[in-house]
Amino acid sequence: MELETNDHKSSNHQQDQAMPDFHSQTRPPDELHAQTAQHRVLSFTIACHPDPTRIGERAFLYQLSEGKAEAVSRNQPDFRSPTTGQTRALDCATISRRPVLLEHMDDGILVSTGLGNSKIRIDGKQVATESLVSFEKIEKGAVLEINRSVVLILQPSLADRSDGADFGLKGHSPAICHIRDDIQRVADLEMPILIRGESGTGKELVARAIHDRGSRVKNPLVCLNLAALPGTIASAELFGVRRGAYTGASESRQGFFRAADRGILFLDEIGEAPLEVQAMLLRVLETGDIFPVGYTQPVRVDVRVLAATDADLETQCEQGLFKAPLLHRLSSYEIWLPPLRQRRQDIPQLFIYFATEALSELNENLADKSTHSEQPWLTAQLASQLMMFHWPGNVRQLRNIARQLVFGSRKQTRLKLPPRFEQLFQHEQRAEAPQPPPPEPKPQISVPKEHGPKMHRKPASITYEELHQALHACDWKPADTARSLGISRSSVYALMQRYPNIKIAESLTHAQIQGALEASDGDIDAAARYLQVSSAGMRRRICKLEIDPQDYSVDSENPTGNHVDAEHKES
Repeated sequence: MELETNDHKSSNHQQDQAMPDFHSQTRPPDELHAQTAQHRVLSFTIACHPDPTRIGERAFLYQLSEGKAEAVSRNQPDFRSPTTGQTRALDCATISRRPVLLEHMDDGILVSTGLGNSKIRIDGKQVATESLVSFEKIEKGAVLEINRSVVLILQPSLADRSDGADFGLKGHSPAICHIRDDIQRVADLEMPILIRGESGTGKELVARAIHDRGSRVKNPLVCLNLAALPGTIASAELFGVRRGAYTGASESRQGFFRAADRGILFLDEIGEAPLEVQAMLLRVLETGDIFPVGYTQPVRVDVRVLAATDADLETQCEQGLFKAPLLHRLSSYEIWLPPLRQRRQDIPQLFIYFATEALSELNENLADKSTHSEQPWLTAQLASQLMMFHWPGNVRQLRNIARQLVFGSRKQTRLKLPPRFEQLFQHEQRAEAPQPPPPEPKPQISVPKEHGPKMHRKPASITYEELHQALHACDWKPADTARSLGISRSSVYALMQRYPNIKIAESLTHAQIQGALEASDGDIDAAARYLQVSSAGMRRRICKLEIDPQDYSVDSENPTGNHVDAEHKES
């Protein structure tokens, strides 16, 4: 249920430098569709309004994107409904006619109260008279709260675009628009597709959209979770079995491949497949033949395979956990689904979609929740919390919370946040609070030798400070950090995900890497230390973003030898 680009050509070179490529982080750069004709512009999306049916409406800020000032008041700008197409101003009695002003600066957008007396909060922090919102925050999605009654998300969008069919993928962010483009581009082809993204981003929904849009729509779509398929019975489950082929085979079964014949087989959690299952899949992808258990001759099948994973398959290939030939076979075309936290402007529309579903189960109507009071049905405080939440469970988690809010607030005038969700949001706010820098010099944490005695600890016992110090002492290398802490490497990655303040190379933005390379004269290792990530991860990220470190060296015609090695392996 989830997921704009374009080269915004400006005649003002300084403006081009000030306005980074907001979309470049939503998916690998080789997948960006530079041919898209529409321009990226900044936009507002309504996340809270006294009339909840207006949540999800957006306004394009063309003047602001061109370096001019914009105003936000009761009467301007005009917001367009994604469902009806109706256009109207905020028209909120609690918002002053005297506008809040937005001005384009070299390093961000300056938001000021202007001549009015509007009370403004940006990302939960009170603004006295004015506040500069960096482009990095805008790329993530800046949350602007006005007079505790309206909440707006400031983030880039694609302008003048007609999305057409949404395939059930709610939202209008650049990322969701590209996912829809991908679906239309490959749905009628016969090649395998690899759908990648974190858990809960909607990978199966994309697979169903490809099936429903493609030439095999009249034939079956069979879904299989490979993580739940034991290797001991994989052959029988995948390819079928003849009755009596082995002890316990009391009846014949056709298997998943024959069940999907002339249709599509969706293999979820492909990264969890045992190696023996991977070998079976590789053979059938290469030959189109399967060997049901108990058969002596191969059986030809006509199946298009779609696969999905949230795993880093490239790293698994390096570790011998995933077969590289299978990865190459599956990834004839890849569709990347970014996490919900990277497309904050989609959250309002998704939330109201799920809330409307829940209300219909209670025989209630969203339009009946409109109010003229300062406390809307979805309050500004709650809306801001929802918009700024990290959403580790992505759209699946958002749907769950939206439904619980509606059911838990039944017959009440406004949505109330259950105590456990309050604790969840407060925990994240504490986690996002600025952490003191690590002491210098580096903490003396010993790294056990590869063949030395190993410690065994529970990852849950490791605090943020201990993890940060260990990473710092080990030059941000997960493998060394894991040995130093006495836990597995996968546990280190899980802990890094738990603490948002710890950077992961894969999440670095184009602008962050550029700034670090400039500060380090193109030295990748120095840039990695500057950003506090591993050198290997930095190199992989640079390759994906197609950044040339030599462009940032002191002598670009005589580089110092810091080249990106796509085959570099982290020790």
